[in-house]
Amino acid sequence: MSEEDLYRARLGKLDDLGAEAWPVRFGPTESASELQERYSGLEPGSESGDVVSVAGRLVATREQGRLAFGDLQDRTGRIQLFVTRDLVERFKELDTGDIVGATGEVMRTKLGELSVRPSELVMLAKSLRPLPDKWHGLKDVEVRFRQRYLDLISNPDSQRIARLRSAVIR
Repeated sequence: MSEEDLYRARLGKLDDLGAEAWPVRFGPTESASELQERYSGLEPGSESGDVVSVAGRLVATREQGRLAFGDLQDRTGRIQLFVTRDLVERFKELDTGDIVGATGEVMRTKLGELSVRPSELVMLAKSLRPLPDKWHGLKDVEVRFRQRYLDLISNPDSQRIARLRSAVIR
């Protein structure tokens, strides 16, 4: 599928969402790094019983039978979403690159990955263009400079340098 076809398909999804595409308010209670730090001692296969809200860009999705997994990246790092069968259909409507809010219980999967099992998924902003290739990123230097936003989304070093530069100037 070409990039233009993807754009049209995502634009159709945006039209289907209507007013739901931009909710009035969603307040995350935790960041990815705070969760990683606070629940570092949580045993594999266990649940914390704590309900949190997180928000970020959906950078990867995986489906496995009646379950789905997504990597949610915020300004501090990544946290996995562990989507159970009651929200899988809603999760399948999301695309890589969408900005999403999730409210749910903090848990650690059997394989040891810290996750949030959402009871609620909220679309915060729809991504109309696909993200750069996950494995190769942006290699063309000209594209990195002309489409700086793509470089900042996909390259952690570029994000770190931009934050550092902002802090130095401030």
